[in-house]
Formats: sequence, C-alpha cells, structure tokens
Amino acid sequence: MDKEEKYLYAGSKIGAMYVYKINDFTLHLESVLFDHSQEITYISVSNVLNVVATSGTDGFVNLYTYPNNRMFRSIKLKDNLPADYVIC
Repeated sequence: MDKEEKYLYAGSKIGAMYVYKINDFTLHLESVLFDHSQEITYISVSNVLNVVATSGTDGFVNLYTYPNNRMFRSIKLKDNLPADYVIC
C-alpha cells in the first residue's frame, strides 16, 4: 500500500501485479500488470520518488512510475540470483 493509502499493490505466483484503488474503504481493481514471468516476491512503493518497485523469482527487478504504473526500467540480476529480497 502507498503511504497515502490510495493504492494497494498485490503480487501473484503467476507474475501478475494487481493494482487496486482505494475509495471509501472499498477496493477497485484498476489494472493488472504481467511484467514478471514468475512469482512476485516483493513490492515497494516510494511516494517520495513516485516509483513502485517489484522483484521476483524470475531474477528481475521492475520499476514503475507512480501512480500511473507504467514500467520504465527492468533490471536482470546475475544468473542464478533470484530477486526475492533485493528491494529494501
């Protein structure tokens, strides 16, 4: 969830990230992003930088603009190094 509690981000085992907008204590699915090929293990939101970062078992770290959720960078880590807990 972002700091202002306007958006909720959820990863999945199939590599999809679900973006929900929060209105009056109700979740509305805004978009589904399929940029990972395997499980998303971590999502971090920075309201200061306007960035959402995801990492997954496919070895990629993806960066998205916030709040419009457009991927602007995908970083492949070294072979055999999954991105499970790279983002802090």
